[in-house]
Amino acid sequence: MASATAVSHADRGTTDPVRAVSVVSTGTVEIHPEHAFGSRKPLYWWLLTSRDWLPPRPINAYLIEHAGGLILFDTGQDRASVTDPSYFPGGFTGHIYDRLARFHIGEDGTLTAQLATLGYAPADVDTAILSHLHQDSSRRPTRRWRRSPARWTSWATAR
Repeated sequence: MASATAVSHADRGTTDPVRAVSVVSTGTVEIHPEHAFGSRKPLYWWLLTSRDWLPPRPINAYLIEHAGGLILFDTGQDRASVTDPSYFPGGFTGHIYDRLARFHIGEDGTLTAQLATLGYAPADVDTAILSHLHQDSSRRPTRRWRRSPARWTSWATAR
């Protein structure tokens, strides 16, 4: 069961613009040891032949309650990646995706559900920061996330 895993609040009476930072988990991912620690084997060799998987690692996003508004750092893995068979491409490319990672995301592991545990909805987020453009950190915002096109400029220009 995924839930907000940690919340850090600023001391009362402080002038710190950061009021709280919450870590939320949008599921877990299993990857091959070669992926995490490197290998002398060629990439496609270990990707197609490795039978070992590391224990599940959390896929985290961070909600920052700031004096200037609510900030979301990363957006987590989209649950559709485990429920929608057409989420990833088919054919050889799809096989590579299947071999790259195993995602585990329950109904309560969506970012929307995780924000709700903290009393927020996606529309409450003022700014989203994407740390990198991997699927576990930069899923495309849906219409309900789009408050302003300028908020998603970094995502749109990076495509």
